[in-house]
Amino acid sequence: MSKRLLSLLLALVLLLALAPAASAEGAIADEEELLAFLARQKEAQTEEFAFTCEPALFTRLMAEDAALLNVLQIKAGIGEARVQYSEQSCLIRFSQVAYSDAPWAECRSEGDACIAVQRILAQEPASFHLLCSPELAQRLANSGNLRNYAAQAGFVNIQFRYYTNGVIEARDPEPFPAAWAAADDMAQFDAAVERFALQELDEFDIVFSPAFYRELTEDEELFTILHVTSMLDRYSYTAQPIPGVLHYYRVSYTQDPCLVCRSEADVRAAISHMGPLGITSFRLYLADKGLRELLIDKPLAYPHELEVRSGLVTADNIYHNNNTIFYKGAYILAEADFLSTPEEACAWLEEQAETGARAFTLFCAPELYALLLGEPDSPAAPRDGMGPLYDLLAQAGISDCEITANRATGAVAIAVRSYRPGREILRAAAAGTEAELPERQRETLEAARALAEECKAADPLETARRIHDALCERIVYADEEESDEDDGAVGALLNGRANSAGYSDAYYLVGSLAGLEVRCQRGESRVKGQGVVTYGETVPHTWNLLLLDGSWSLVDLSWDDGEDGPACSWFNLGYDRASRSHLWNEEMSVPLLEKTDLRARPENEFSVRSAAEMEKAVDTALAKGYERFSLVFDGQDYADWEAALERIGRGVSGSFRYTWLPELRELRVFLA
Repeated sequence: MSKRLLSLLLALVLLLALAPAASAEGAIADEEELLAFLARQKEAQTEEFAFTCEPALFTRLMAEDAALLNVLQIKAGIGEARVQYSEQSCLIRFSQVAYSDAPWAECRSEGDACIAVQRILAQEPASFHLLCSPELAQRLANSGNLRNYAAQAGFVNIQFRYYTNGVIEARDPEPFPAAWAAADDMAQFDAAVERFALQELDEFDIVFSPAFYRELTEDEELFTILHVTSMLDRYSYTAQPIPGVLHYYRVSYTQDPCLVCRSEADVRAAISHMGPLGITSFRLYLADKGLRELLIDKPLAYPHELEVRSGLVTADNIYHNNNTIFYKGAYILAEADFLSTPEEACAWLEEQAETGARAFTLFCAPELYALLLGEPDSPAAPRDGMGPLYDLLAQAGISDCEITANRATGAVAIAVRSYRPGREILRAAAAGTEAELPERQRETLEAARALAEECKAADPLETARRIHDALCERIVYADEEESDEDDGAVGALLNGRANSAGYSDAYYLVGSLAGLEVRCQRGESRVKGQGVVTYGETVPHTWNLLLLDGSWSLVDLSWDDGEDGPACSWFNLGYDRASRSHLWNEEMSVPLLEKTDLRARPENEFSVRSAAEMEKAVDTALAKGYERFSLVFDGQDYADWEAALERIGRGVSGSFRYTWLPELRELRVFLA
């Protein structure tokens, strides 16, 4: 038999072996079509099937050891299968198929992986998959942080397997055997210790986020402050095998509050506020070396004078140990000035920010303290970021700080690490000290001034709109942060790159220089924004508030910056539309205009509340020849956007594109 004939016979045998078990379907052209096909097999629980692909899809599926095919199997819920294929006919055959309901998530960044692990583990699955790039999977494998993210959800001993195609498989999560709590900052650590103290636990685990744990291990002083300002009295701890997890044991607690002092003024304020609270035993931790030398390392004559001036009349015992002064049985005469409402706290923080203060303490009445930080059994600073205190700090322009809080005294000590660049720049411009700014911030101020002057108009609304459009044209959304400048006005105005915080900081700076009253608002969004992949219902987000004609409205540049040029879907919105997509602590913020002012909306945007209004809006837009227009379905019971598409299709001669935004109930239409 000739070699040629033998080759033909072998090819025929292979094709027959790989023939579909059921009737053949048309060649599958893309991934979505293949996923739909696999979904039908899963629904029918087919144990053996085959399909033919278009050559281009087959090549993609089988490249790099069939990496894409493996990912699609996971998405389709195929757990185990024997896979055979023919390159010549682009035929793929599955046999011995076992299906799985294990959840999965796609991850573009380590932050996505953190959110995905915690969202999935809330379902308590036996296994799950993360679909990453090979580079991200390698970083996660090297850092070991996935085990930390699982611990933040309350699970240990979880087994992770990393594959070269970027797939990460997780199996057999086990819940923590003892009490545990997650801590992303000092306030959350304090709240956790308070809860354990109420339960009188002598053993527990704390899961620190990787970033916070790294900060603690790099800063010995911060690690000390973390413990001395909490309710911990005596304790031992050991590091668990999981990164960032400490196991505390032989724990006892104290009710004596501890305040961090960095200056003489802090000492006087701390002591004077004990009297009205009726607190007779307390501690002062001296966080400044010079202050320690003054109050501990030298004779006690001066410290006593400072105490007397603070209102301390007498004390049964005063002693120090390891940078801490202990007061027992103190009798103090003084009157404390407490902040009682969010408005008072916001105004007080604004005063501190105006001066550029780097360390200060809020003394809060009990009701305000509970509002800002929550009760011991229900902290008001959840991990994904809507803590009321943090929102107030963000409104004051504080981007990074250390917080030390004490419920007994109502004291919330703030050590500011940095203000938003826009805040720093605007403060210097107002004080005439811009020459003292770093070079990049001076360049940012020049760019912001030029843009503010360019956009000024007689009508403040028109000024606000021009700045909005100009920034959207100049900035590209930073899908993954490349530098620290991305989250501020510097990156937005000089690099043309920014995340949501960078957009809002730039709008705050340019708008303020143009004479507008603008604020930055921190909160969460219900759905994904430009370039952001979300898991679950909400993600942290930042936008602006704009004051026009005595009313505040929402402006979200990062969501309005699209590939088709600046949109205005999230410009000058009232509460009715803003609340569909954005979440914020309303008690900590100024109230928005109740209903969006439709008179201030663009000419090519139509508000529709019924089928008749929809039809009229479509006809008007087509008659006026708009190249792009949008329909916003404001009615509570009407949002038939598919009917609108049908009417548009009947009214135009060529093709058109559209985008449906369910979070705003808006249909955007782009005519060819």
